[in-house]
Amino acid sequence: IVFCSCFCTCNRSRFSSCILRFMKAWIYKWLPIVCGCHCREERSFHYRGKRFPVCARCTGELVGMVFSLITCFFFRPSLWICFVLMIPMIADGGIQMFTKYESTNRRRFVTGFLFGYGFLIRRFNMESSKIKSDSRSSVSSSCISFFANARE
Repeated sequence: IVFCSCFCTCNRSRFSSCILRFMKAWIYKWLPIVCGCHCREERSFHYRGKRFPVCARCTGELVGMVFSLITCFFFRPSLWICFVLMIPMIADGGIQMFTKYESTNRRRFVTGFLFGYGFLIRRFNMESSKIKSDSRSSVSSSCISFFANARE
């Protein structure tokens, strides 16, 4: 970045394109690693002839997670519904792995979206229930720890 900023100080458009190229290179390198994506060409979406940095299923998962971040303040399905939302991707991927069935990118995206949404909402529900249970038992646990430490 220092090289880019020094090199591109004279022209604002060159500087912004330098930053955009750096961000694109960073995303294309690290997003597949973070997602654990195989990045197969035939299983990825393309835009203007360029392949997305992750496959269609991982793209769906990421979009589902972003959607859950937006909707978690207004609507949170139960844990049971979250697990049901995750089943289609597990079934689609499992069937595809163990048979000759080949899923479409549209189906991969939809099942990934459902999984990403259900997974992150499940995490939010688990964390919020953990916080609620900690706040209810905090007085009793602090009293117990106080008396346990006093005996020592």
